[in-house]
Amino acid sequence: MAETKSASIAKQGGNPLQVFSYTKDNVTLSADVTYPWLGVPKGFTPLKVGLYSTTLGTGEFTISVGDGDSPTRFITAETSGVQTRTWGVDGDTEATNANIGFRYSTQDTIDVTVSAASNVTVSSITVFVWGYTDNSTSL
Repeated sequence: MAETKSASIAKQGGNPLQVFSYTKDNVTLSADVTYPWLGVPKGFTPLKVGLYSTTLGTGEFTISVGDGDSPTRFITAETSGVQTRTWGVDGDTEATNANIGFRYSTQDTIDVTVSAASNVTVSSITVFVWGYTDNSTSL
């Protein structure tokens, strides 16, 4: 199984803009399990979160993207066959807009939760998150 992790940082408006992504290829995801997919730092505010897969396969299952406090904070129960889903400030409506502006008060992970009757095999799955970190104020 190939795994790719990446992070990039740029400056804009005084806050560092960051993009984190994590890809797994040819992976079998166990049924009804939450996977800590990629880490985000304390003070991080997600502006866009995405799920991409060359194919999410077939069968009866859903994949959600969130965190330990809210497993569906960003992407809620994507069904089999969907290749790309995003959430963010540019009008995507996959999760409630109440999550826009949410800031992590501690270091955390963006998690992928699989709900299925049995294991699910996918050819490739990537989760990315784009946002900024601001630790200049008290969290």
